[in-house]
Amino acid sequence: GSLEGGAPRRLMATDSGGAFVPPDRVVFVRQGALVARRLDRALGALTGDPETLAEGVGWERYGRGGFAVSGSGLVAYRAGGDASRQLTWVDRTGKPLGVVGEPDANDQQYTELSSDGRRVAMQRSVQGNGDIWLLDLLRTGSTRLTFDSADEAAPTWSPDGRQIAFTSNRTGPYNLHVKASNGLGAEER
Repeated sequence: GSLEGGAPRRLMATDSGGAFVPPDRVVFVRQGALVARRLDRALGALTGDPETLAEGVGWERYGRGGFAVSGSGLVAYRAGGDASRQLTWVDRTGKPLGVVGEPDANDQQYTELSSDGRRVAMQRSVQGNGDIWLLDLLRTGSTRLTFDSADEAAPTWSPDGRQIAFTSNRTGPYNLHVKASNGLGAEER
């Protein structure tokens, strides 16, 4: 869709939502594989052959693919299959570059890479309670951002990385909440 308005146009059918990878690719999950296609912005169309970046990519709830993209073009994905999950860095050709931390059996979902590529926000379910956690990629340590007994999910970074919006059913139906990404002195709304 155009920022100037008008009707959006469907690029293609996929198994998940897509994400833009600078400078000119769109990635999405199709039949369990993380796939990239070139986006011709002048034409508003996908061009060229699909490139498979990774096979066996995991899923999040509500049909969201288990991958995240940073503003610098790095792509991280979560392999599907077993109970333990581990984030894996890949380049644009799909070649694994390394892993982050140890395998985690706490149902990591909704992984979201910060725009500077230094942190990952995610939902982790510990003892059946879904909370938002932050993973520091430089120190490979994680900290819990939310502590409510309700379910919190789908974190999204603000463009400046200072806040994280997420959904929660703490007040009944799911609503949007915002919290400072450092977890200190922040009021949720």
